[in-house]
Amino acid sequence: MFMHGPMRRGRTAIVGPQSSHLAWEIPGQLTDGSPSIGRDGTIYVASVFPNRFWALNPNGSVKWAVQPPNDVEQSSAILLDGRIGFTDNNGTVHVVNPDGSPSWQYKSGISCACPQLGLGVGRDGAIYAPIGDTLFVFDPDGRIQWSYNTGFSIEGPVAISPDGTVYVSAAEIFALRPDGSLLWEAPSTVTIAGAPAVGADGTIYVGSFEPAVSAFDMDGTLKWTYEVGTCCLAGWPATPAVAEDGSIYVGEFVVGPEGQGLMLGLNPDGTPKWEMPLPGIPTSAAIGGDGIIYFGIGFSNPESIYAVNADGTVKWMFEGPQSFAMRMSPVIGVGRVVGGSEGGLFAIGPSSFSPWETVTRGWSMSRYP
Repeated sequence: MFMHGPMRRGRTAIVGPQSSHLAWEIPGQLTDGSPSIGRDGTIYVASVFPNRFWALNPNGSVKWAVQPPNDVEQSSAILLDGRIGFTDNNGTVHVVNPDGSPSWQYKSGISCACPQLGLGVGRDGAIYAPIGDTLFVFDPDGRIQWSYNTGFSIEGPVAISPDGTVYVSAAEIFALRPDGSLLWEAPSTVTIAGAPAVGADGTIYVGSFEPAVSAFDMDGTLKWTYEVGTCCLAGWPATPAVAEDGSIYVGEFVVGPEGQGLMLGLNPDGTPKWEMPLPGIPTSAAIGGDGIIYFGIGFSNPESIYAVNADGTVKWMFEGPQSFAMRMSPVIGVGRVVGGSEGGLFAIGPSSFSPWETVTRGWSMSRYP
């Protein structure tokens, strides 16, 4: 699931790679949706050329692939029972079994090439599918429970708190009760976008197009906004990642003398810890069990993954051989980081250790039948 869980904190207990070793790479044009990684290490990801939704073994070999009727550009999610859900550009929600066979689908009737969106799964197994301006909620068997129209385009996957409250970013923040009724909506001085992230104390953090990051109390009161500048709108803002100590890490698109982007480290009260200028636009970050922060950059630069310490110093950087835009936020899984770009999917980490294995680099997504 995007940002490693329903509260979208971007944090996992799994420790990521300690060096920039390339374990494997697979050529092919991926979509913008971040991959999901199962408990057994299976990687689920979509590509546009060819139009496939893939299940890959930890070593990068094909487990199975299905061909949806339309492109899949959103992030997928793994259901509590191991099934996998994703939404295609025709607004159809697909749920497939762990072997790739179909389980159920729902046709919303809303065509939406919305790569910034993605499914969410609550603690009770409910499935949350934002499509266009509407959030659809299903039980695990595909029966629709309720839907809510925000009146605005939804700009990121929703966040689901442990008590069932749902937070939706759609120009402003909407908080919905577990039955789909409106709890509150909070207008903002900045245009809210990206997935909300819910901190341990219930604070809701969200990015914007300005670029800026804001924090809201559980009742919708604005706590603070940290504005980086007023230049240069991103395609969609990065989602803030929230560390165990409450620090917030978020990428911003700004043009300055040192590059096109910044990775920000903020204290829980919104004061800055550090800023890291970058030569490209950063993705949303992922935080490993040891506190290392992983993110990608791209656009007119070699595809790159950074591993950064909590104090803002670089632990290591991987730079790919070609100038491909990073198309997804990296995902941490069993000692590796999986990332993807317009040029393909790749994994950073050890060459081999159980359950991961060295890849056989004899296939390409673009040549797979």
